[in-house]
Amino acid sequence: MKQKSHSVAIFIADLLIIYASFLSVHIHYNGFVSISLMANILMMCIALAWFFIHLNLSVAHLDIESGLFAILRNILIGYSLLSAGIIFAVSVFGNFSPNNKLILWPLFFSFLLSSGLRFFYFMVVRHLVRSGYQQKLVLIIGDGRVAEKIMKQILSMRGFGYKLFGILADKYHDSLPKELYLGKLERFSEIVRSGNVNEVLIALPLHEKKIIREMVDKCEQEGTRVRIVPDFFRII
Repeated sequence: MKQKSHSVAIFIADLLIIYASFLSVHIHYNGFVSISLMANILMMCIALAWFFIHLNLSVAHLDIESGLFAILRNILIGYSLLSAGIIFAVSVFGNFSPNNKLILWPLFFSFLLSSGLRFFYFMVVRHLVRSGYQQKLVLIIGDGRVAEKIMKQILSMRGFGYKLFGILADKYHDSLPKELYLGKLERFSEIVRSGNVNEVLIALPLHEKKIIREMVDKCEQEGTRVRIVPDFFRII
């Protein structure tokens, strides 16, 4: 729900940026004269076009896990489609040549401002995530090298929004931090039922099919996301 509200806010901000850019360029070239009916209709068409682009390309969906490059790539594709549509519509229903500055400059400024908005949002959210904001609590199941590798990756990549809640394993060894070791597998149902875990990563050997199936069923029952990490080291 929070991600959806952020997307709506970004979408509205984009519309305000586009409108402000067109209005500023209009004032720069024409002064404070009234805006024509055709220009108002064009702005409504732009808002409608951006709405459909927003729905189909998710240009306002800013997922920090996908990285800044992917976010900027989406906004570039979105504005490219918007620009092509506007230029085509004006060429067919109006006269593009004498009005090219009033169309191309606002689109260029809008792209820069929307990109800057996303860059600022990305940097702020990444800082907040590293500080502990909206991090997903992950529970690791297993005591092998796969589980240990996952543990080290989560502990070293805090900027991706994941925080290690703890580790459940029937066998404890020194490579597992004592403060993160929560006990044996028998505590699994209790911990998942508490609702304190957002995601479960099962890193048990593949021959433990019965235990894995029971854990998956329990997570589905409690509405907790679960992923099974294959025992790659055992297969190799």
